Amino acid sequence: MSESAFDIAEKEKRIQELDTLSLKGDFWNDRDKASALLKEKNSLRSMVEDWHGQRKALQEIQILYDL
Repeated sequence: MSESAFDIAEKEKRIQELDTLSLKGDFWNDRDKASALLKEKNSLRSMVEDWHGQRKALQEIQILYDL
């Protein structure tokens, strides 16, 4: 499973950007925008975590298969 095919690195980079934005003092000045950014971050984080979980499962299956 190719990481680049799913843009995992880009998703992780965007998560970092959103984390940085959310730490700014004026982040909540525009609640609608802040809410949308947090929703985006949560969605990206879920996709990345799912991908890593699937990758780990495939690696474990490969190890069992090689036995």
